[in-house]
Amino acid sequence: RGGQEEVVQEAVIELEEGTKVESLVPLVAHGTTMYTDFERWHGHMRQRWTKQLKERKRRRAEDAELDGISKLRRTAPSRGVGGYFQTRHYSMLSRHWEILQVAETKVAGVFDVWAVLADGAMHKLSLEVPRVFYVNTRSKLDAAASSLKSGLARKLPFGKVCYNLHEVTMGEEQYQEHVREIATQHEDPTVEGLYETHVPLLFRAIMDMGCVASVNRRADGFRERVVQGRERPERISLADLRFENTTACSYLPASKLRVRKAFLYHSFSDSDGGVRAMIGLICPLDEMKCSVWVVNRYANAQKPPLARFLKEACEDQAEGLEEGSVE
Repeated sequence: RGGQEEVVQEAVIELEEGTKVESLVPLVAHGTTMYTDFERWHGHMRQRWTKQLKERKRRRAEDAELDGISKLRRTAPSRGVGGYFQTRHYSMLSRHWEILQVAETKVAGVFDVWAVLADGAMHKLSLEVPRVFYVNTRSKLDAAASSLKSGLARKLPFGKVCYNLHEVTMGEEQYQEHVREIATQHEDPTVEGLYETHVPLLFRAIMDMGCVASVNRRADGFRERVVQGRERPERISLADLRFENTTACSYLPASKLRVRKAFLYHSFSDSDGGVRAMIGLICPLDEMKCSVWVVNRYANAQKPPLARFLKEACEDQAEGLEEGSVE
């Protein structure tokens, strides 16, 4: 009992004015403790408890989501088209995308994205990019639409004054249908100007995604539809993707991914409108083979002496190397 009283006496010290909270261990005589200044200690602990509570809620939400994704993976059939699509949707959610290419399609506002997903394989995904532009009005708009964001603050080009800037988002097909009506808004005296109406959708997609992206947790978005709604959407919207930093998410690491590369060379004749052409395909991983095709639309065309051309090219290159070594 006497030893306990000594420990308590060591823990109770006088606080100087402006002392910061450094230690929250009750019987350590460094900084503020519950024995020296209970009010300050309790205020600090309340902040920590609030932070820990938010962290536990976040972890529970992530665990529930991962549990839903794992159930989605377990319930996926091992064979067939259905199993392929379920596995692909699981791969889209469980890890960031390493984007290789974004290509336009025949459908307005829809792009094909080639990306490496969680399974380490390359997949072709369908991406829907909406049309986003800005309307600067001199008076406030009363329309409350889900596709309209008001009260924005942006720096406008040419030093224009930002009165009431509104962001309008709509599908590309809808935009093409009403493009003339939207252009006539510029003639309205209450509208100062329209901005970013001519920004290419491909440029917007590349700027928003970058080379590494992941599926965000937008309400009623792609992730929620797959995990909670058990849906299999064919397309994903650009609003469902989040830009990721390559420092936190590696992009095509050589240690984990071996990308097979091939080099394609093609040349067409300009003098005769592309009647003649030469195509070369080099596959380094396929025993360093090179395939060359000579195209000529004329059926009676004479076959060029490719063997002689190759021999002369190799001799010229060898002579150039010898001259460089002498110098």
